[in-house]
Amino acid sequence: TNHVESALCFNVGQGHIPLFVIKHFGLKNIYLTDRNLLSLKTSQHNLAKYQIESKAEHSVFPSGEGNFDFIAGTIPEKQAQGVYETFIQSINADLRPGAKAVIASTSTTIARIEDTLKSYFEILSSEKEKGNVALIMRK
Repeated sequence: TNHVESALCFNVGQGHIPLFVIKHFGLKNIYLTDRNLLSLKTSQHNLAKYQIESKAEHSVFPSGEGNFDFIAGTIPEKQAQGVYETFIQSINADLRPGAKAVIASTSTTIARIEDTLKSYFEILSSEKEKGNVALIMRK
């Protein structure tokens, strides 16, 4: 599905990824989740400058609600395998069937989770640059 009505961004930083997602899909609001409360508040503040509404959840993992057409975010590096598995399961639980996700991390992190990702998602594209990888996936 290419039509996106609801999107989630996780590990949002200062809000660059949510802003890109909003503009690319023409959305009016977005759902944010981050374990770093300062990042979450900064991202919300920066999005508000563009009259973009955002709902935010202070959480390590995405919400698991299954309501999103699109998810984007960065997977933290140097975590235990169980943390990665929970991240991937949360992303899977958040996506509607056929929906897409874009995740990014270091090449090492992506290599560690690739088999788990493939058990939940179809990898549509993989872009590698300077030790980082971005994956486009479909549920």
